[in-house]
Amino acid sequence: MKLNEAEFIESVKFEYTIKKCSVPLLLKNFKSLFPNDLKNLIDTNGDKNIGCMDDENKSPLYLIICWSQTNLPMSGFSSAVDEERELRSNLFVDVATKVCDNIKKKGYWSDFIDPLSGVPYINRENANSVFVPTESVQLMDIEIVDVGCCQVIIHPIWKVRAFFSLLISTAPFDILDQALHSN
Repeated sequence: MKLNEAEFIESVKFEYTIKKCSVPLLLKNFKSLFPNDLKNLIDTNGDKNIGCMDDENKSPLYLIICWSQTNLPMSGFSSAVDEERELRSNLFVDVATKVCDNIKKKGYWSDFIDPLSGVPYINRENANSVFVPTESVQLMDIEIVDVGCCQVIIHPIWKVRAFFSLLISTAPFDILDQALHSN
């Protein structure tokens, strides 16, 4: 696996892309979701230098973008779409919990966004806000479209037949890669 390149891991049926969070506004959005967990990423000068993630005195924040190809378009509303969305969410939560556990065993912080509620999954009590795709996914170079009743996150190949989810961690790239491949 390489930074910023998608890889499909057959054993879990998810496509992953690991990206370094280097956009100050994006980092600020995640800090509002995980205020207690990410407070160490603020330097003494405040948020104005928060995008300096290559500073050797700071741990970089990595985003693990996860996709699962779906049978039905996620832009639709029906009981069948709801069932598939729930199934994909449960699969992601199971895999993400194991990945986060592996990362934490190595001494690093990790959590993920509950795909159905938009709040942090592991440390829910720390959450001050909900993950709002409009504000964040475009900063991750992911397309989002408004279909009137909702917004749909678009996979580059699978388009609306994809389920989006997100893990976040301070672990180094090699630890993330090992944790993703160990499931």
